[in-house]
This record gives sequence, C-alpha cells and structure tokens, in this order.
Amino acid sequence: MNQTLTKKCTVRLYATFLLALFSISSTFADDCTFTKNAGNWGKASNWSCGHVPDPSVDNVIIPAGSEVNNNVGDIVFTGGTTLTINGTLDMKGNKLEMKGSGGDASTFFVASTGDLKDASEFFILEDAQGTVASGGSITVLEHLKVDDNGAFEVNSNDVEVTDKFENLGNGNISGSGIVTFSGTIGNYTDNSSVDISVCVSSDGTNCDINEDNDTPLPVKFISFHVTTVKEGVLAEWATGSEFDNKSFRVERSIDHINWMSLVELEGRGNSEVITEYSFVDREAVHGINFYRIVQVDLDGSISYSPVQTIVKDRFEVEELILSRRGTNNYMLEGEGHLLEDLQIYCIQGKKLNHRVDLNQLSNTNLSFSLDGLPSGVYILRTNEHALRVIKH
Repeated sequence: MNQTLTKKCTVRLYATFLLALFSISSTFADDCTFTKNAGNWGKASNWSCGHVPDPSVDNVIIPAGSEVNNNVGDIVFTGGTTLTINGTLDMKGNKLEMKGSGGDASTFFVASTGDLKDASEFFILEDAQGTVASGGSITVLEHLKVDDNGAFEVNSNDVEVTDKFENLGNGNISGSGIVTFSGTIGNYTDNSSVDISVCVSSDGTNCDINEDNDTPLPVKFISFHVTTVKEGVLAEWATGSEFDNKSFRVERSIDHINWMSLVELEGRGNSEVITEYSFVDREAVHGINFYRIVQVDLDGSISYSPVQTIVKDRFEVEELILSRRGTNNYMLEGEGHLLEDLQIYCIQGKKLNHRVDLNQLSNTNLSFSLDGLPSGVYILRTNEHALRVIKH
C-alpha cells in the first residue's frame, strides 16, 4: 500500500516538475529566422522556430534574398528583442514600433542589403536603438518618430518619410546618411541636439528645412572625417558648393554634450567648385574625442555637420588586455587602477552601462557581455584608457 502511494506521489511530482519546466522554458526568446525566399510573416512553417514570431519574446532575422510580407497588422518589438533585416520586410502599410519593456529595450538593424518597406508609422521609443547601414533602405509612408531616449543611426541615403517627421528632445537621430522628408514644413519637428541631414524635397536636392525650396543651401558637405596622425587628430572636410558662407568652426567634445571651439577657418563665400579644408588638433585628449563642423553664414546663422568620433590612444608601459570569451563576451585584464570606473559608450557617445552586465572577477580582471546591444562599434573607457569593441 505504501509503495503504491509512493509511486503515485512520485508520478504526480514528476508531472508537476515537467509542467513547471515547460512553463519556464517557454518564456525564453527564440531566434526566428525566415527560411523561405518569399512568404507571409503569419505562417509558422516559414520560420526556423516553428511558430509565428512573437516580437515581445522572439528575435527575428530576415536573411539576404528573402522577402517577408506582413499579413498580421501592426508589429511591436519589446522586452529586449531584436529585428535584423538583411532581406526585405514589407510592412504593407502597417505600423512598426520598437520600444522597451521592464528596462529592456528592443533593437533593430537594417543591413546594406536590407529594405524596410512601406511602414505606415515607424516609432523608436523607450531606449530602443537601431541602425540602417549604408546601402540599406527604409520607407515610412506617414510618420517617423524618435523619442523617450530612442536612438536611430542613419548611415544610408535611402531613408524616406512621406508625411510627418518627429525627432524629439529625448530621442536622437544621428549618422552620416540622409533622411528624405517630403511632407509639409508644419509636420517637421527636430528638437534633438544630434544632427542628421534632412532633405525636404523628394529628389534629395535640398537638405535644409526651408519653406522656400528655391533658396540655395549655405554649404553642401561632400565629406567629413577625422584620423589620428603623429601630431594629434586630423579633421578633413570638403564642400561641393558654398552660398554666403562666412566660415567653419571646428569643435571638440569628450562627452558629446559640452563642446569646445578649436579654430575658425574662413569660408569661400560663394563657390560652385569642390573646396577642401583641414585642421590638426594637437591637444586632443587621450580616449574618446567627438568632432563636428559648425558652418556660419554671413548673416550669422549656423548649421552643423554630422558628429565624427575617434579614440586617441595613450602610449604607456601599463596596458589593458581585451580578450574574447565567446561570441559577444569579453575579459578585460590590467592593473587595478586601470580598470576603475569602466564606462561603455555607443559610437555616438551615449553611455550604455545600464544595458551591459559587468562582472568584477578580481582586482585585475572583469568580464562583460554585449549580448544586450545591437551590432556595431562600442567604446570602452576607463580613467586612463579607451578601447574599441566591435559586436558582429
């Protein structure tokens, strides 16, 4: 009798354990990769995970050469999930929203072969971050909005917004690309301190927000980059044309907030030929340096170039050793004082420590993971050093 009771209790406990285990395991995110050349989002057999992706718990990957048609309506990514577009995601006039949930923000990446097509609205909110690479494409039919600490890095010249554009004070759009906005001036709002070129004409010929599109641009930048040289940091830029251009100021920052004017160079006034400029910053700080060009008109109005970032190394006997301990896991080794106050930044200068798990193993070793961040370049900064890390 006791043996029978023991067997029944054991079976019930085992079944309860399996049910609990299934409930726990079902909450973990799957990587859902689209496996067909073309097909619908809402068909389970089109995905490697075996079910229709739930963007609140699943990471979604669209390979190059694949085209996914959205037949499920609006799509909202939350809870730290990711959307990677190497192929085409046709939203079919529905809304795409990236946002945070419980402190975990969603991320997205549109690759050079990627195309986010015909989204009615595209919202990047609540610490969500994402990038469109050079060559990638995004088309928003009605409303692009970046706010609530959302960040959008645009490195492509093929991002189009038809009706309403909002880059609000708590969001940042940055990068070296161009957003083409063909809506009305009243629907354009850019309160961010980070600059990105925005064109108001559908053919991209006018990159200024003016009601009179016949007014020439003060300056057409065709390049701007910074490099380390023996003397310091070399800033070089070129213009394709200049109209009523008085001068250029080179500014540097170490925190992306406070800017120092380094030099002011005379502009060409009016010119239709390519003009090249350069300046060597001989007092760049060791670590992260942010640079921008301030263009000054004859009437005193100003505009800004995109921000460029560079790390100036400190050459010392003491050093930090960065080694990989997995796909996106790293070990940092060095003398204790060199590891003090480790900070992690994205390339635009935003501090990301709250999204990175730092584990101090000993006085001379600490480990960290970048799994919670999108692909891109990141900068580690201590009191005395700065290092670049690339997450693929």
